[in-house]
Amino acid sequence: MCKKLKKKYLLIVVTNQPDLQNGKLKIKQLNLMHHKLKKKINYDGLYYCASKSLRSKFKKPNPGMLLKSIKEFNIDTNKSFLIGDRWSDIEAGKKINCKTIFINRNYKEKKPKNVDFTVKSFKKAVETIYND
Repeated sequence: MCKKLKKKYLLIVVTNQPDLQNGKLKIKQLNLMHHKLKKKINYDGLYYCASKSLRSKFKKPNPGMLLKSIKEFNIDTNKSFLIGDRWSDIEAGKKINCKTIFINRNYKEKKPKNVDFTVKSFKKAVETIYND
């Protein structure tokens, strides 16, 4: 699915990683996960925030990581999509004015509001992008 997306879009990974701050996750483990992900989907950019504080401009739902990627890659948000499975992903996407796709994995947490599309899988999210 990602190969298909890469033909038309940049793939940028933006992730909150608060477990780095509390020691539940080591940077070596995170780097290994990112290396595996890079091999699997060949993303163009990767941004992560280790802060647990909602005051951090980089922790989603704040758009700091997205704004950094927009600047670094000269991204047109009007032609962009944010795919996420948490309310904080969708809220961050709304703050940069891109289209949002929520993958509803039925987590026991609040659902996003004002989402553009809701789907049940990443495959469906990619189909949504190509059908839009």
